Amino acid sequence: MSLFLSFSGNITAVSPVPSGNGPSPCQAMYSMFTASGPVEFRADSGTYVLDAAALAPGDQVTVFTPADAAVPLIYPPRYYASAMAKLPEGTQAVLDRFDSSLTSSDGSLRLNLSPDTRIMMPNGLVYFGNLAGRLMMAVYSASTRSIPAIATPETLVVFCEN
Repeated sequence: MSLFLSFSGNITAVSPVPSGNGPSPCQAMYSMFTASGPVEFRADSGTYVLDAAALAPGDQVTVFTPADAAVPLIYPPRYYASAMAKLPEGTQAVLDRFDSSLTSSDGSLRLNLSPDTRIMMPNGLVYFGNLAGRLMMAVYSASTRSIPAIATPETLVVFCEN
């Protein structure tokens, strides 16, 4: 099973998150319409946004949330956004932990790095270490139809966890 669930769709609204003393200044609620219907995501200063892109209504995004996170039984469903990626048409992203052969935790995707793959940390600095066992966001345009699918990412963001 993958470590993160992903949702892709268009942002329909951005609003402040209410708290006991009015809106929380460091959080935002993103309403999104996906193929499965409406979904809401809470983002805060701990949410990684690919390339620090500004996100606004109308943007096509992919949002990642922990697969094991508790979700309140409300409609539309509301999740915490661990990471968000504003992607151009025809581009996909995956957030997962990859093994030594660069295969995702659920075995559905294997990465094939090229000299053009941009490998970086979340702050944009170049990453020079071993990729095995790391949590990474891979952004790619095409993949094979094999099992596992093989993709050559344009960007690979490596999260250096303590």
